[in-house]
Amino acid sequence: MPKQIVQFAVLAGHILFIVLSARAQEDTPHTAEEAAVLEAQLEDLDGLRLNPNLAREPDLLALPGLTPDMAWRIVAFRPYRRIEDLRQVPGLSAEHLERIAPYLAFERPRSWRGKFTGRVSRPSNAPNHPNHMRFLERLELSLSNATAFLLIERDPEEPAWNDFVTGHIHLRLPNAHLVIGDIRPQFGQGLIMSRSTRTATGLSSATPVRTRLEGYRASEEPGAVRGALLSTRRNAFALSALYGGARWDAELDAESPQLRLSGLHTTQRELARKGALRERLAALRFTAGGPQTHVSASVLKTAFDPSPPAQASPLLLGLDGQWRTDRFTLFGELAKSPEDIAALLGANLRFPGLRLSMIGRRYGPNFQNLHGAAFAAFGTPPNNEWGLFFGAAWRISRRTRLELSLDRHGRIMPQNHPLPQRGERTRLSLHHRLRPGSTLRLTADASARTTQPARRGLRTDLTTRHRDLRLSLWAARVQAGAPGHAIGTRMGLSRPNGLSFTAWFTAFDIHSFDARIYAFAPDVWGGGLLQMLSGRGKTQGLLLVYARPAFRLSTRYGIRHTTGQRTSSWSAQIDLAP
Repeated sequence: MPKQIVQFAVLAGHILFIVLSARAQEDTPHTAEEAAVLEAQLEDLDGLRLNPNLAREPDLLALPGLTPDMAWRIVAFRPYRRIEDLRQVPGLSAEHLERIAPYLAFERPRSWRGKFTGRVSRPSNAPNHPNHMRFLERLELSLSNATAFLLIERDPEEPAWNDFVTGHIHLRLPNAHLVIGDIRPQFGQGLIMSRSTRTATGLSSATPVRTRLEGYRASEEPGAVRGALLSTRRNAFALSALYGGARWDAELDAESPQLRLSGLHTTQRELARKGALRERLAALRFTAGGPQTHVSASVLKTAFDPSPPAQASPLLLGLDGQWRTDRFTLFGELAKSPEDIAALLGANLRFPGLRLSMIGRRYGPNFQNLHGAAFAAFGTPPNNEWGLFFGAAWRISRRTRLELSLDRHGRIMPQNHPLPQRGERTRLSLHHRLRPGSTLRLTADASARTTQPARRGLRTDLTTRHRDLRLSLWAARVQAGAPGHAIGTRMGLSRPNGLSFTAWFTAFDIHSFDARIYAFAPDVWGGGLLQMLSGRGKTQGLLLVYARPAFRLSTRYGIRHTTGQRTSSWSAQIDLAP
């Protein structure tokens, strides 16, 4: 029997298993690419607190799992006194509220607000010594028309305590916004200006714009633009102007600088390449239209010192737009560099109980850019790749929802290139609400690339809640050259004020790295800590949180056993908001 028929039969069996089980949300399963993307997004949101009574729709879209429709409804149903009031927003489920709760704050009206966060963490199996720990301090002050933000972080064994420093001042002027300092703007879909890479896999990526806050908030080493961004709007016209610079880790001993985005600088070689490549850039962006329908033109000019790397383009031109009605959204972007063209076109269709998403993308073999791309499937820079994505979400009943995503991609030129010649990814998920407070999710996924063994997986997630007590159980099995399986559980007691705890346990037996499974454990800042499970072993941990209206103290301790080796890690954080 041909190999393709066997693979199709296995996938059909997975789908039949899910449909016949007919029972499906909580601990969302992810492909390898999606897990990395979600972890990057959670890191970007670390420390973010938005007031739903004041935040704009684009700012709300930065929260995990929110669609443009949900953000519009949150704004439309204002005001809210507490997070429970958000339950009145149509389409916002209890799972959505739980996911965005760590990033919301309901502050009392006053002339100023301040927030301070201090965190210390010890990586796995490192000594309990200050030189081997990670320290982070964050300070944010807000006045009526201005916000100041400062973040200082030191990675383990870094020679300087202020190895990473970032901050900005955001001034809200009449009809204009001015951001000075470290900023991370996003233009269009991100083909010519984006400091994060996105994947085309998953329904969460099929949104018109993955909006980011203008202020640079995450402690990622490479790529921060340090300068000034001025944006202004008059009626249906908006103008943004950016001037600044960036420093990249690079090795300069070749004909062209080679980027090395390690993030750590503990050896002499890493110290030598830290910030070795300097980039100066200027950008201008003009937009006509409103939030629903608009068209924009952008130009980005860059210069490098001492010399441009192979991944750089000195001049980029972009054209992007969006047309949105109640049931249909069309969005896209076209970017031109001196060497090649990149294009992305997508559409979302909304019907009663059904949502469809489609994306087509093409990055020419010579399209080069340091700034990432909104839907890149293979990292930065995206080039020599084409891709087609389709996603569907069908609400079968008030208690059951079915999701399907298909992605096919490959390289354009048959030249020697690290991208696979072609690849496919398929995922089918069934969500079912058993009763109030209990949900079941069944997921089957399959992927194949010419450079890796085919991967097929099944996963089941069950979550139940009773008042403040919550219990989650999950099990996953993956076949990729060799089999792998894992099971996990999480139990938590959460209260708005007082003592809360979360305990988790995971056991895994995975014989191949290609069959690795991803799981998320809670972290001290309220988001998730990505765990990559490979080999044979178990992980367990405990998170304790004590919260008061203006004070929050959290501590986490985790243990991992793999093939006779035991490692442990811990972290603690204090948040003050007087």
